Amino acid sequence: MSGSNPNQDDVGKRSLPSWMNKDDTSVKKPAGVGGSEESSERERSKQVKGHNSKRGSGANDMETNKKSSATSSGTGKFSKLLEGVVFVLSGFVNPERGILRSQALEMGAEFRPDWNSGCTLLVCAFSNTPKFRQVQADCGTIVSKEWISECHSQKKLVDIESYLMHAGKPWRRSSVAPETSAELKESPPRRFQKKDGGSHSKATTSAVSKNRDSNRAKTHLSPSKVKNWAIDDLDNTISWLESQEEKPEPSEIKKIAVEGVLTCLQDAIDALEQKQEVGKIIEEWKFVPRVVKELAKLEGMGDNDSSISNEDLYKQAMECKRAYEKEFGSLEDDDSTEKKKKPKTNEQKRGERGTGYESDETIEMTPEEIDLAYNAKSYETKQYKKGLKAADSILKKFPDHGETLSMKGLTLNCMDRKSEAYELVRQGLKNDLKSHVCWHVYGLLYRSDREYREAIKCYRNALRIDPDNIEILRDLSLLQAQMRDLAGFVQTRQQLLSLKSNHRMNWIGFAVAHHLNSNALKAVEILEAYEGTLEDDFPPENERCEHGEMLLYKISLLEESGSIERALEELRKKEPKIVDKLGVKEQEASLLVKLGRFEEGATLFRVLLSMNPDNYGYYEGLHKCVGLYSENGQYSPDQIEQLDSLYNSLRQQYNWSSAVKRIPLDFLQGDRFREEADNYIKPLLTKGVPSLFTDLSPLYDHPGKADILEELIIELEHAVRTTGQFPGRSEKEPPSTLMWTLFLLAQHYDRRGQYEIALSKIDEAIEHTPTAIDLYSGKSRILKHAGDLAAAAALADEARCMDLADRYINSECVKRMLQADQVTLAERTAVLFTKDGDQHTNLHDMQCMWYELESGESYFRQSDLGRALKKFLAVEKHYADITEDQFDFHSYCLRKMTLRTYVEMLKFQDRLHSHPYFHKAAVGAIRCYIKLYDSPPKSTTEEDDEMSKLAPSQKKKMRQKLRKAEARAKKEAEVKNEESNANNVSKTGKRNVKPVDPDPHGEKLLQVEDPLSEATKYLKLLQKNSPNSLETHLLSFEVNVRKQKILLAFQAVKQLLRLNAEHPDTHRCLIKFFHKVDSMPTPVTDAEKLISSVLEAERPTISGLHEKSLIEANKIFLEKHKDSLMHRAAAAELLYTLQPDKKAEAVKLIEEATNNPVPRNGALGPIGEWTLEDCVRVHKLLETVLPDHDAASRWKEQCAKYFPYSTYLGGRLSSAMPNSVYNQSNNSENGNHLVAGKTADSSLALNGKLEAFKDLTI
Repeated sequence: MSGSNPNQDDVGKRSLPSWMNKDDTSVKKPAGVGGSEESSERERSKQVKGHNSKRGSGANDMETNKKSSATSSGTGKFSKLLEGVVFVLSGFVNPERGILRSQALEMGAEFRPDWNSGCTLLVCAFSNTPKFRQVQADCGTIVSKEWISECHSQKKLVDIESYLMHAGKPWRRSSVAPETSAELKESPPRRFQKKDGGSHSKATTSAVSKNRDSNRAKTHLSPSKVKNWAIDDLDNTISWLESQEEKPEPSEIKKIAVEGVLTCLQDAIDALEQKQEVGKIIEEWKFVPRVVKELAKLEGMGDNDSSISNEDLYKQAMECKRAYEKEFGSLEDDDSTEKKKKPKTNEQKRGERGTGYESDETIEMTPEEIDLAYNAKSYETKQYKKGLKAADSILKKFPDHGETLSMKGLTLNCMDRKSEAYELVRQGLKNDLKSHVCWHVYGLLYRSDREYREAIKCYRNALRIDPDNIEILRDLSLLQAQMRDLAGFVQTRQQLLSLKSNHRMNWIGFAVAHHLNSNALKAVEILEAYEGTLEDDFPPENERCEHGEMLLYKISLLEESGSIERALEELRKKEPKIVDKLGVKEQEASLLVKLGRFEEGATLFRVLLSMNPDNYGYYEGLHKCVGLYSENGQYSPDQIEQLDSLYNSLRQQYNWSSAVKRIPLDFLQGDRFREEADNYIKPLLTKGVPSLFTDLSPLYDHPGKADILEELIIELEHAVRTTGQFPGRSEKEPPSTLMWTLFLLAQHYDRRGQYEIALSKIDEAIEHTPTAIDLYSGKSRILKHAGDLAAAAALADEARCMDLADRYINSECVKRMLQADQVTLAERTAVLFTKDGDQHTNLHDMQCMWYELESGESYFRQSDLGRALKKFLAVEKHYADITEDQFDFHSYCLRKMTLRTYVEMLKFQDRLHSHPYFHKAAVGAIRCYIKLYDSPPKSTTEEDDEMSKLAPSQKKKMRQKLRKAEARAKKEAEVKNEESNANNVSKTGKRNVKPVDPDPHGEKLLQVEDPLSEATKYLKLLQKNSPNSLETHLLSFEVNVRKQKILLAFQAVKQLLRLNAEHPDTHRCLIKFFHKVDSMPTPVTDAEKLISSVLEAERPTISGLHEKSLIEANKIFLEKHKDSLMHRAAAAELLYTLQPDKKAEAVKLIEEATNNPVPRNGALGPIGEWTLEDCVRVHKLLETVLPDHDAASRWKEQCAKYFPYSTYLGGRLSSAMPNSVYNQSNNSENGNHLVAGKTADSSLALNGKLEAFKDLTI
């Protein structure tokens, strides 16, 4: 069904499935569509003429002489073949447009970018386009592109009659060569006339002429032709549907194609019945069957000659419909349909019917066998059963045919029968090592298993056999982009461009390859070369977005390469061709700032602010333009005054904007800050915005602003409570204002660590409005910060029950339950918002990483290392999937021209593993492996004891037997799993049931032979992607000390000193490392001596140890940080490590620490420096590292006074107390007892916190 007007929207199209209506001009038009069916008609007529010429009659000889004379007259000088032709091109895209233009110019024609009175010929790709109708109305002549190509290829003037799409005025000027004029006179009469009877001459109206035209019209829809058209239309419609991005299922595609063809034909019949033009039907449909086009031609012929009445045309249309229905009804299913014969190629299946087969020998196949060989590729349409059937039918006759074996293996791979697939592909490759198909399929198998390096090797082997295979080169380039083999990517893209330079995607891919290879200027040159192949009127309407994106990408390349002035000039020059006008303005503003043209930049940023006054980036750009930008947020008094004046004017202009009111709070100080904060907070309290505190939270990091906010909120609370209105206002506030003010005040006290006051305020708010869900969630957070995790979970569950349809509140409740180690209850709550079926698998499929991290932490606290590892490694698997997901975008983005976003996506993928979630998962996994190394499972220890009793040779044999038995069991499990999958495969080859997790509790993960080697894998990722994290190098120190990798451990110590030399954990690692080095025996081997010499040379360079002993360095550190609890605890621990006899002195150092109040301006009560997490860590230190239970109990009692809600410390107000309303001493869901000192004692060892390392001893 033919291409539609590209300028038309889809309004008015038929409401058929989206794949029937989708107008994707980037998809290549299938054969037989538009002008191509005329080409196929010509091919049949040529065959008939060739057959008749063998008769050798005199008439034929005379006709041959005429043709030869006409040919000789048309084979004049090649450069003057089309002299006098002034042509216009319509409906073509580059490079095809440029090729046609060049061919016509070589033959002497003149080109015009648009149609005017001086033009003589329109070369058109499709009918019914706006240009087609314009020229048709102007009585111009329209011809298909094949005429230009035929004239150019045959080096002579080919008869134009059979290529005409519309006949009108002469297609060349009158001043043509005499021989050409004679040829024109001999041309047969025009076939098509203008529908509205324009100014061009009409055909004669004699009876003979009418009868001739009438007979020609009636024979035009002969039954034989209609039958052929029906078959062609069905095949072409199926091909077109398969080429769409959104296509139907393979089993439904034929049915939909038949329905579409008959529906379009019925629309034409309805139009004839209602005496409407059939041509309108062609405009409405995006893919038109041949018979409808022919009816439209006959209708146009009838309008001119009056030889075909509308009634006769309607009858013929009805006969055509019956013929189509009959032909479609007689067709069999896809498996038995007679297919078109395909020519043999060098890629046909090779083999031999018997023994002595040589791989280089060619198999002679029948056409039917060739058909089956092609059908083996039905895996592309996911018809796996059909593909297997076709492959098996070939292998019955040619059992050693390598390519068929490979294709069968590829099909089995798609059905998750991987072991069979690899076996068949390897067998096929063995039988035909010189087949690029076999190597290509082998590479596809590796690619499906993410073995990209092996896949690249296979592709390279295939290219040695067929170096110019575009499909293999394209696949290779995708893998090179995936693996960041940038040099190879550039080379492959260059080869693709040289092989197919008329493909836009190859130009763009070559440019992107150079850009990724840090050669932006070369990428610009390639894009400019590509632009040189385009016409002046490019792009057409349907390609404006893609072309505009390419231009913006080119400008970004110029900016990246430092050619700022050139980039700005190019941007302004190409602005009319860029659709993204907002992107143009943002790019121009950025370039102006970089060029220092601040006045122009300020003007442009003000224009952008008028479009979106809530975009913080525009305000930042305006700051730069007016000279008031500061990276650290520090401003002088003069700058503050200028900024205040600027925002006063902006506030008057955009008084509805939230950003213009919020940004001044970041730089204002003192009374001006209080005034603007007051104006900002009051409307939001009246409106009732729960996220107000989250918005104000960054201000608490500014000195003094937290105190001002506290005074302001207290004043507002007092005024609303006593008068019902804000200070300075006469209008009364709604009752909810007091509730939201109390909520804000409670969050404020929670942030400052005053949990008792915070809880009293939130309780008052709940009493005021018991139905506000946000109050319960807020109280849950306060209790969590106060240390009562069980009560926090209970409050979160209460909030969840108030609105069971709120997914966010449900997720927050699950998080609180996991923090309280109520894992079973948390799982049951989490799956409420998953699909039916295997709900826990759904959580994994949804990549719910926060849940897996919190669950893993809970299992780690409960010492369930198997399940903890399972959760942490699941997060790592998600990031592997995210990396894999980028593969499909390597071709998609080049095709859709989303180049800037594509490059940003690749840069994001390169830093993907620096994301906080991956960091937490990797840290959790490493901690599990360290703990597994320190405390291996009992079964492993017992086996080691039995093995130690054996002789060395027996040990080796025993290990080999165990490995073989393990491999055999693994293979049997895979076969069993594949059989289970095969039984659950539908007819299309899709699995109905997902495989069952063979290790749901992570027990197999605990059976790892070398936990530290597994930990090293994730440690390397952290060192690469999180090098500035203190936690990364703390883990590196712990792992390498256990592995006896002294230099690597020292490297970790140096990194810690670089990041924060005064951190207590840095000091702890430094002293412990050199204490271990000093206690090592005298070096004997060369390697040991080398290590010792390196450490002796490096030790004096460390300032803390220069000319000092370890004991002296520890004393100096203590004296320097005597007021810090954690520094005193570190010094006490190291004192006990260096001098075990001074344990009492070490304990005394900790007990003498004082909780000094934090200096502040307010007077609402002191806030101590100690945090709950610090107190818990020190208590664990006293219990384990400095084993003094009496001191630990005293410390616990002392800290409980500061944190009365802590269940770990046994606070008097915590839920651990018997009289607490939140007491949950018997948790039947998990079998845990959340009492002080039990499960909850580890609840605060959150992932990403350094306290987790205190349990790790060297």
